[in-house]
Formats: sequence, C-alpha cells, structure tokens
Amino acid sequence: MNYYFFPQIEPFKSAITLVNFPCLEAFPLRPEVQTIYATWSDGHQWHYRDVGRIKPNEAKEISLDDLPPDVPRDQHPYLFFHYQDVPATSKKLILSDHMFFMPTWRGNIKIYSPHTATSYEGDYQHEMVKYIKKGSLVSLSPMIQSKPGVLNKFILASLTQSPEITPHTLRFVNPRADEIIHETTVYTNRCNIVDLEGVNIPSDTIVLAVCGNMSGIPIFFSATADGREMSFEHTHPPASMVVFGNAGHFQKELKSFWLTRYAA
Repeated sequence: MNYYFFPQIEPFKSAITLVNFPCLEAFPLRPEVQTIYATWSDGHQWHYRDVGRIKPNEAKEISLDDLPPDVPRDQHPYLFFHYQDVPATSKKLILSDHMFFMPTWRGNIKIYSPHTATSYEGDYQHEMVKYIKKGSLVSLSPMIQSKPGVLNKFILASLTQSPEITPHTLRFVNPRADEIIHETTVYTNRCNIVDLEGVNIPSDTIVLAVCGNMSGIPIFFSATADGREMSFEHTHPPASMVVFGNAGHFQKELKSFWLTRYAA
C-alpha cells in the first residue's frame, strides 16, 4: 500500500492522481472497490477520513480542495486507498502489503497554477515506513535552478508508523567550498517545505541535503514567479550515481562520509 502527499506551496495548488491498477499486467489486482482515505497525525494518534471510492482499473484525481472540511490542511494529510474498512484513529499508521510489487505501483503528484502544471510519480511506499525505523538522508541535488527570478523549494515528505511529530535538523551543503549554506528544521510525519529564497546556491557544483536522523522523500520544486514555468523532480540517493560495482557499499561509504562531516 502506498501513501501520497500534497506539497502546499503558495500561491500554487496541488493534486494527487490515484491509480488502482499495477504497472504490469502480470501483477494481481484486487476485485473490490476500494475506499480512499485521508490520514494525518496530531502527534498522539493517526486519524482517518473517508474521501471516496476507487474502482479496479480506475484512476482518480483528488485535489487538496476536494478533501472534507474536517481534514486539517495544516496537519499535512496523506492519501491512501484500502480494500478494508479502517478505524477513525489508530496508535500506529495502518500498513498493508497488498500493493507490494516490484516495480511498484505508481501515482502522480501535481502542482499547478492557472497557466501550467508539473508532476512527479509520487508515492511513499509502505515498505519505506515498515522497515526504516531510524533513517538518515544524504541527497545529491543537481535540480536546483539558481537563475534570477526562479523560486526554489525543497520538499521533504516524511512518514513513520509512530504518530510522533519530532523535529530534526536539515542542512544544505556546498561540498566544493566545504560550507553549510543553509540550516533548517524539518519534522517527521509532515510534508516539509523549505524555502531556498536568499540561499547562496552555487552554480558550479551540486548541493547536498543532509539529515542525520530522519529519512524521507526529497524533491525540488522550481517555478517562475508568474507560475508559467515549473519543474518538480525528486533527488537521487548516492547509489544512483554508480554505474558498475557494489552500489550498496558505495552508498554506505559516501553517506557515512557526509553524515560524519555535516549531520547535526
């Protein structure tokens, strides 16, 4: 089962396209009409609200404005769909492996303006929540567009089974200058939005995003001020830069190097 999040970036809007079919025909598909739920944490428990239904082989777009009025937008709701009824609240986030296939099912997260839209194949997979108990983040970020007149936001979606909302330090690093260029606080169980306005972003090297004790899905969003041009793409873990050899070992060594050097 996957979860989907709404990046809330003013003055733009966001929507999620839920897809109730696997990416390969050989994968099984449950025959039931499934219920779409919004879920959020208040720091003590998870809450669930019925948002609608989705049929087998159906795709359905839901915007943040479509959610019921009792779903608090400032609590960063996530969406998922399930073939079983779920309770109104729970002490741990509800997980299910009924969509666990490789390659994984996909959805779509869209940010849009009156002029255009940009999207990303967004999903927070249940195995990321189930198996990553205490993660870390080292993300290589060549997606920043440091041109004048371009808005840059860093999105870090985090999800854990526990409903606790805990703060963590996120740092942006210029590795060539050996310099921390920005530091901010991010939270678990939130779709964090980091404004990079005024940050001295180098044009001759990548930027590292480093967090020592929280993992998540890191994404960069860029747009012109008038909303006529946009881009939206997740960054990649260090192993994605390796073509041959032991990518897992390389990632472990590289993460250890940067975390030791820059994590709070």
